[in-house]
Amino acid sequence: MSNVSVYNMSIVELDQYRGRLSDETATVLVPAIILFGVILIAGAVGNSLVLYVYYFKFKTSYIRTAILALALFDLITCLLCIPGEILDMRFSYNYVSPSLCKGQRLVTTAVQMASGFALVCVAKDRYHRICHPLRQQATARDAMKRILACCFLAVALAIPAALVYGIARVPTPIEGLKGLECSTSETFKRHPLRLVYNAVLCLVFVAAFVPIIIYYVLIGKRVMHQGQLLRQRRDSCISVVGCRQIRPRDSTGDNGCKPSIFASNVIVKDESSIDDITKSPPTSPSKPTKLSAGMPEFASRTRRFSMTRKGLDSQAVDASRHVSVADSSARIRKTTAMLFLISLIFVLSFLPHLALKVTQALRSSLLENLSPAATVSYNVIVRSHFFNAATNWIVYGLCSPKFRRECKVICQGVTLWTSNKNLSRASEDGI
Repeated sequence: MSNVSVYNMSIVELDQYRGRLSDETATVLVPAIILFGVILIAGAVGNSLVLYVYYFKFKTSYIRTAILALALFDLITCLLCIPGEILDMRFSYNYVSPSLCKGQRLVTTAVQMASGFALVCVAKDRYHRICHPLRQQATARDAMKRILACCFLAVALAIPAALVYGIARVPTPIEGLKGLECSTSETFKRHPLRLVYNAVLCLVFVAAFVPIIIYYVLIGKRVMHQGQLLRQRRDSCISVVGCRQIRPRDSTGDNGCKPSIFASNVIVKDESSIDDITKSPPTSPSKPTKLSAGMPEFASRTRRFSMTRKGLDSQAVDASRHVSVADSSARIRKTTAMLFLISLIFVLSFLPHLALKVTQALRSSLLENLSPAATVSYNVIVRSHFFNAATNWIVYGLCSPKFRRECKVICQGVTLWTSNKNLSRASEDGI
């Protein structure tokens, strides 16, 4: 049909021809369409679980607010942005809705920017909690204010997308006939605004990427330093536990070691003998006995044992405090590792998209005469930034035992409800 002139075709025939071209392209892009369909379903289900579990099962905190915001952004991506991209692949030559195209690009740009800004806020919070734990930390209300600021900034930066993007004309096998796709608008293809806007997007990505890397590098250095200190303290505590005898009348043992919180278990084993001595019936001073001469020594020993027990109690309190602090520090580090993985996946999912866009800008003939496999690869890579929407909830499941338990409870409840419903239907059919 390449020899047919466009002037010999009616408008209906032109639309039908564009439709056939779209059908042929969609057939080639079936693997990509299926892939993003799977991402859509997995991301919608997973992020819905994240929103439910973290909202109803977790206590209010800065991280809970940030995770809820990220899950909401990912859910919007799955429900609005990815379906728009599937429509774009399905109607490659007869996309005829400029408003739908502009709206989809606007939402996609705003959501992706908001996610990046939110991850910067999360990295900053992790940095302050680990590297400056004694300073005043941000609260859940502060997190909400920062997330709202990220949303307003992202929408403001994404507004030009509604101008730059629109219906673009693409060549077809018939000379003079152009197909219609959702891409850079014809008005802005060579307009300076398009170049400026693309440059701004790249700067925004770098402005979000660099602080995230810097914050987590500083956090990593701090955690390594803390690990070295903990190993040194553990070695010193092991040497303290090695002291076999701990004298009640002195704070040092035979080897001159001071009892630490790790040696409290060794001391507590001798508490029963102390109880036996302190619970001995006292001798009445009005009736002198043969033991009256030893009363001063006995009273002195009792006072020393009493002071020793007070010291043991204070050591036990200190031990519990140290354990609680250690547990809190471990939880903070585990949460930080989880959020670092989320940030890393976000950055890595954007890199192929940006690399392809830069290559396409340097080589204008990149998309000419592509093979079917290359066409599928291009359409997947150019949309690689959607992958993180379907993977974040998996990271939460791998790193958060509580999230796993709550998801398991929900799945068991759904399974039980389904089985009961099927059983009731079977009983009704039997009647």
